[in-house]
Amino acid sequence: MMLEYKVYDDHELVALLKADHQMALKLIYEKYWKRLYLSAYSVLKDGDQAQDILQEVLLQLWIRKNEVEIENLCPYLFTAVRYKVLSYIRSADHRKVFIEDGELEQLAGIQQPHNNLELNDIHKVLELGISDLLSTLPTGVRS
Repeated sequence: MMLEYKVYDDHELVALLKADHQMALKLIYEKYWKRLYLSAYSVLKDGDQAQDILQEVLLQLWIRKNEVEIENLCPYLFTAVRYKVLSYIRSADHRKVFIEDGELEQLAGIQQPHNNLELNDIHKVLELGISDLLSTLPTGVRS
């Protein structure tokens, strides 16, 4: 059965999820991915790991949809992401999680910018990306 395109509230999304509608998972992803990603990224400062955690949380949501009672979807998702981030940090005791400036580029073989013009361009792109992400957040969440 194909779901009609409309905006579903969280209770409807949970009900659709429990009724095995895969589209519900896609709609949940589209509704929450940016905020969940930013939540994980703000702690980890690692985009790939933040994305992995988000995907793992959504996969577990799908797998365990009939085992868990979800009264409030948004807090449930943010709690799950927070738990996964903390688990990742805890399991990272034996490896270096935080790196010094330039270490990642050095490991990847990328040269540091040689002049301030390159740095300014990089900062402009980053600022545009951040402002785009922030513009999608609800007014009360922005800082």
